[in-house]
Amino acid sequence: MAAQTVAGPWVDVAEQRIEEHRKTELRVIVLDAQQRVAEGASVRIEQLRHDFPLGVVLHGPSIPGFDPEGPVYRCFNAVSLKKLTAWPNLQPSGPGEFEFRSVETAVSWAEVFGLSVHWGGVVSADPAFQPEWAVLLDADARLRAAARLVDVIGFTFDGRIDSATLYTHGLDQPWLGEPALRWLFNHAKTTKADLDLRLGYEQALTGDRGRRMLVDADGKRMSFVRADGVSITHEFSDRFARDPLDRVLQRLGRLDLPTIVDGLEVGGESALDAPQNLEAALITLFGEPSVEAIFFTGLTADVLRDPNAAFVDETGRATSCGLVLERLFRQRWWTDRTVEADELGNVRLRVFAGHYRVTATLRDGTVLQTEVLAPKADEERVVVLEPVWEQSTAVSGVETE
Repeated sequence: MAAQTVAGPWVDVAEQRIEEHRKTELRVIVLDAQQRVAEGASVRIEQLRHDFPLGVVLHGPSIPGFDPEGPVYRCFNAVSLKKLTAWPNLQPSGPGEFEFRSVETAVSWAEVFGLSVHWGGVVSADPAFQPEWAVLLDADARLRAAARLVDVIGFTFDGRIDSATLYTHGLDQPWLGEPALRWLFNHAKTTKADLDLRLGYEQALTGDRGRRMLVDADGKRMSFVRADGVSITHEFSDRFARDPLDRVLQRLGRLDLPTIVDGLEVGGESALDAPQNLEAALITLFGEPSVEAIFFTGLTADVLRDPNAAFVDETGRATSCGLVLERLFRQRWWTDRTVEADELGNVRLRVFAGHYRVTATLRDGTVLQTEVLAPKADEERVVVLEPVWEQSTAVSGVETE
């Protein structure tokens, strides 16, 4: 694995925030066949995936060469459909026709691998991202057509998508005023109350656009637009400066604006700069609790503006940036521990929120195993490992609240 490339007091502060905000308490209680505490049992707590959605934007129906157990690919537990879900792609011909074949293929592929799905943009303020027939409608009819699209997406993909960016490109093309935007979000929430819906902003994690995004998003929140947070794209190229990114993220946190980064690309002036820039960006993003998901623009150079930002090469092997991703999300921010149970049969660990396999080997050789979800929570997650059948040496577990 590539060695750590960034250091300094800010890294220590970020890692403390990661420890506080990305971990949760897990307690394992081990019992033997006689329901006695299994003192001295060897307990392995093995992380299988993160609770934090880390994904990539699909540029087609799948990720070519995807290997769920392979380096780099195994870091991902989510995908974004933003390249597939633009309104003109879904209704190219008119208001009564919907074309979901490419999206359906992508969602079905994601389901095979257990990947969560972010829809990407639904309605854009920019006429360039609206169907030609919709642009010709009057304002009220176009808004009603957008609402109809929301309805059909909600019913067609009910329970199969986790979040969506309902309204995008609003900084540059303010199509909908606040009354209309309030109505659209309220309509969408009435249709699908459990769907996470975001306001979308482009290239808005630093600089003037970052400041404008903060003002706009906070204003819409204060005026009762029912967004669940923001979705932000950003491309870092050439020289990367961490402080401007950190300032915007800190402000998002103070404004209580949960953030999905949907379309992140971190390059550099050279192939040597890009991995260092990526590490600094990911430490900063993962250290801010308001950041709820990250989706990278792409994996390979052919779909990125900066080829130095690629995670895998043309043969599918990890690049230097890919090795950074592996080291952070599969080693540094990953829990895999073996601990001896105390005299009460207990093991207590602070673990990264996620999905775990827990295996206990008792002193008599009995092996007990279960899987458990340990999401970020204020209370510890308690798991009881015990034989289900008195004569069995296999496999059981009870998860308690």
